[in-house]
Amino acid sequence: MHGVPCSGKTLRLRDLMFVTCADCNIPGPEIGSQPARLPTGSFGSALEGTISSKMRIIAAFLTIIITACAPEPNTPADSSLQGTWTSNARPFTFSGMRMNLIQEPQGIVSGTWLAKTSGGTCASPTPCDALGEVIGRNTVSQVEMQLLGAGRFEGVLLEANRLRGIFAVGEAFDTITFVRTGQ
Repeated sequence: MHGVPCSGKTLRLRDLMFVTCADCNIPGPEIGSQPARLPTGSFGSALEGTISSKMRIIAAFLTIIITACAPEPNTPADSSLQGTWTSNARPFTFSGMRMNLIQEPQGIVSGTWLAKTSGGTCASPTPCDALGEVIGRNTVSQVEMQLLGAGRFEGVLLEANRLRGIFAVGEAFDTITFVRTGQ
């Protein structure tokens, strides 16, 4: 079955995906169609030939070594958050936020926070001072602090004197940056 004569021409079935020729009296696809041969090899098999099994083993081994050497994300950070931190941001009803923090060697952070607020804790519509306690952790992956009575901070220590993250109250949050202004 090398070819089918059709109007004086020969159609080679191996060169075509499917061949049907109504004017050549070739029956429908069940009899007259033939799937074409696909070229041997493919893009995937070409890549497989370039990446040897030794290279795959080395890549897997290096991945294991690199991840094994990294500290756990909840490991206490070497950096200290001790000092006075201030922010010019105005998250929600707060402004002029300030935190006075101390940090224990295990990364436990505690202290106090102070801010001006125009709602919530104020009995009158004029701005008043709001304050509370701070408790949290400073880990290699992030800083997490609860500003009791206000909300929570989650972020990172970008530089020795700059904290950036979110200040969240319930499900709502706003971005905030704190700068260390004193030790």
